[in-house]
Amino acid sequence: MRRVLMIVNPVAGRTNPTRLVRRVERRLTESDVGVEVLETVGVGDATRIAADVADRTETVVVFGGDGTCREVARGLNGKRIPLVPVPTGTESIFARELGMKARAKRVVRAVISGQRRMCDVGWVNGEHMFLVVAGVGFDAEVLARVVRRRVGHQSNLDYIGPLLRTFFAYRFPVIRVFDGSLKKFDGRGIVLVGNMARYALGLRVVRDAKWDDGLLDVVVFPCSTRTGLVRHAVWTVARRHFGRNGVVCFRSRRVVVEHDDAVGVQVDGEIVNAGRYEFTVDRGGLWVQV
Repeated sequence: MRRVLMIVNPVAGRTNPTRLVRRVERRLTESDVGVEVLETVGVGDATRIAADVADRTETVVVFGGDGTCREVARGLNGKRIPLVPVPTGTESIFARELGMKARAKRVVRAVISGQRRMCDVGWVNGEHMFLVVAGVGFDAEVLARVVRRRVGHQSNLDYIGPLLRTFFAYRFPVIRVFDGSLKKFDGRGIVLVGNMARYALGLRVVRDAKWDDGLLDVVVFPCSTRTGLVRHAVWTVARRHFGRNGVVCFRSRRVVVEHDDAVGVQVDGEIVNAGRYEFTVDRGGLWVQV
């Protein structure tokens, strides 16, 4: 009998996914698939669960957002066990970029007859994994405020307050960005390093990023004032930000970001703080089934 593990984050997104989980479990069982369902209760649980049960399952189905998928991917690192992402988180960029929907029929079809693909994985300082986009500076500050306030389920509305407070309080740091050893930017600004093109609210900030090309796409927004940030945001929404207002874009296998101030980076919902950030890519580091 085929064995499937379903890892469920019950507090991801706006609502509890229990009903969807039960429908998928029932349909898989009717198709002679053995199912084990485990729920997370805190940060890091998904990584531990995925690592502990990897030897007794053929496929891992993840009900949660990008943070949950990242944790599971970390637990499956180095194993040829495919991940089926189900978008039940606030944004669920990873799952949606792979074409998945939170529908029982779609999930079951992916498990039973889905196509296996190799997906790139990004790393920060060789320790922190990301599947979608890493944001240096402004993004990390917004997310840090969201995390401090979070209780239970959340929606995009929960980001409005932290976003506005960061907008009015943030002081843009001086950063230096390198493509390998070649300096590409030196000044005040924001950096986004993408493995996928889609970002929050459906914006394609790292517009041309592909999750299976073995490269990271980098976008640097030169910015020192709130007016400049608004200008960049308008052009980004219009998908015309590449090459405008000094925006720097390039692709690389190794990106280094240096700074002189306390600048954080968010990696798919995890906050990392270090004096220097080195971004690398592991081509085909994760199997997905969609």
